[in-house]
Amino acid sequence: MITVTAEQIAALSGLYWWVRANGSLYATDQQQPQAAEDTYLLRASQQWLAQWDGNWAAAAEQINHAITRQEQS
Repeated sequence: MITVTAEQIAALSGLYWWVRANGSLYATDQQQPQAAEDTYLLRASQQWLAQWDGNWAAAAEQINHAITRQEQS
């Protein structure tokens, strides 16, 4: 199971967020993964980032909730 942390979110810069098979995150400016097995996580628009006002723990909670729902379906 993938779990995103607040620290990982704080360290990302780039519009498109990806998860590697090992659970690490990275961001790109183009919607192209670094490897074919990487999973697209989200498009971190300025609006999406602004809603958290730096509360990356809350952002991680929302992302992890969505990941859990996806993994259960």
